[in-house]
This record gives sequence, structure tokens and C-alpha cells, in this order.
Amino acid sequence: MALNRGYAPPSLTKIPSKGNVWYVVVTKPAALRDGKQNIQVRRSTGTTDQRIARTKQSKIVEQIYAEWDRLLERDPFLELLEEHGFKDPIHNLSAKKFVESQGRVEAAMQIWMKLVKHRGDHHPAVDEMFKYLNHEEALEFRHIITPQEDPHPAAIRANKHVELRQFLEELDGRAVYSDRPKVSKPTTIVNQSGCRTILDYLPDYMGARKWASIRLKTKLEAKSKIQRCAEIIGDLPLDQIFTHHGYAIAASLDDAGKSNSTIKAHVNALSLMIEHGSTRLIDDSFAPARPFLTTTHSKEFPSENMVRKSAAGSR
Repeated sequence: MALNRGYAPPSLTKIPSKGNVWYVVVTKPAALRDGKQNIQVRRSTGTTDQRIARTKQSKIVEQIYAEWDRLLERDPFLELLEEHGFKDPIHNLSAKKFVESQGRVEAAMQIWMKLVKHRGDHHPAVDEMFKYLNHEEALEFRHIITPQEDPHPAAIRANKHVELRQFLEELDGRAVYSDRPKVSKPTTIVNQSGCRTILDYLPDYMGARKWASIRLKTKLEAKSKIQRCAEIIGDLPLDQIFTHHGYAIAASLDDAGKSNSTIKAHVNALSLMIEHGSTRLIDDSFAPARPFLTTTHSKEFPSENMVRKSAAGSR
């Protein structure tokens, strides 16, 4: 539904004298009324179907409000800026003067920087501003507020992250850790369902028929990666591994300076083993929440792009 901007809210009314067509009815602001007989605007939705009428209501209301804005010489974009505390940090211009001299994109940036802590985050007011930008302005504003991926190859990005972390550690005299999600390795593991753990099931998984046509080197690498995952999150029962454990593995490997492909290979190796065991080990009577469904497929784990975006956003 369109924002009312101080105008009266609309209603949807069926008018029998108009063939039971549904009409959008809105009370006019006092400044636009021509006496007591002309206090409402009625616009036909062109349909007798209430469901269809509701889908058309928002657009009709927005058209009515836009007409009133022009008649009252209101600028909803300026009002949106002022509503969210617009302030010119340099010349202390009003919102109107700033837009006239610097443009709408620059004005929108001031509110964006005030309301949003991290590039890429969303705020309803920032999203609303796009309604009042033309196509070119919207493209420019979107480019500004959207995080850009590091164009360097994964290996170079990993080295850059390690170098930055080492520099900060030398500067501060203490270890620097990422603020991305982590899960501490549990000191005690409670296995309520009796499901087999990562390292307990690993030998059976490595002996599965799927490995018969796969090179020994690839098989051993997969085993090593799964063991590394267990070192990070603990030797958990397979029905107690959730999506956040995937993030913890990815974050730990990223902090160690591993590349995108290495991170993805580790997470996928564990995910594939869970997928293999899901139809063989899970017992719904012991684990009614079916945690396997949250981690069975590798796509539910963070992809390399998700990990790297998180890493970029946290630095």
C-alpha cells in the first residue's frame, strides 16, 4: 500500500449504483475541498471482483496522492528526507536547497549513511527513496549502496586478508579475529539420538561404493577435509550439524587465509557425507526436527561467494 504522507487512508467500497463495481474512496485534505459536498475522491477499479480490486488499489491510491502533492506543491522526496533528519554536513543547507544544488542522489546518500550501518544492508526509508528517483538516478544510487566484489582472484584476496590481519595484529599487539559467525568447538557432546558422529561414520563413508570410480588421491583429500571440519566444530553426531556449523567452518578457514575454492571444498566434503548418511542413519522417532534437512544439500551451506561477501563486509 502506498505511504499516506499525512493524507487520509483509503477505503475500498462497492457501489451498487455503478453496477457493483469496486471504487477506491479517499477523503480529500482540507485545503483541496470545495465545500461540504466535495470532500472525497472516488476512483473506479473497473472490476466487480474484490480480489482484483485489491490488487489495483495501491496504484490508484498512489496516483491520487501524487495529484494532491502537485496541487499542494508538496515534494514527498523532500518530506522523506526531512522525516529522517536530513542534515547538510558542510554548508547546513535545507533539504530543498541541497537537492537543488547537489541533486537527489547526493541527498539520498546522506540519509543512507545515517540509517544504514553496513553497505548492502537495507532500510525501508532507503528503499522508499527509489520511488522518487528517475532511472539514471536510481542506477547511480543502487551502484553506490551495493557492495562490490573484490575483482582479484581468490588466491590474491586470501593473501590480502592474511596480510591485513597480520598488520593489524602487529599494530595492536594482539590477535585479530573476524566478527563473522563462529561456533565454539563443544567441550562435551550430548548425543541424545544415538546418531553416529562425523569421525565414527567416516570409515563407512570412505568405504561406500561411490568411491569405487574415484581416484585414491581425491578420496584421501575428501577424508582429510572432513577430519579438518571435525576439528573445527567437534565430532558432532550427524543429526546435530546445522547451517551455522557450515558458517563456522568457512569462517575458521577464511581466518586461516584459505582460498574460496578450499573453503568450498571443505564445506562440500562434509555436506556430501551428511547427504550420504541421511537416508541410512536418521531416525525421525529420535530426531523429530529432522536437522538433516537443513544441511543435506551443499547449497544450504554458505557458498564461497557468501563467505567472501561476509568477509568483505566485516572488514
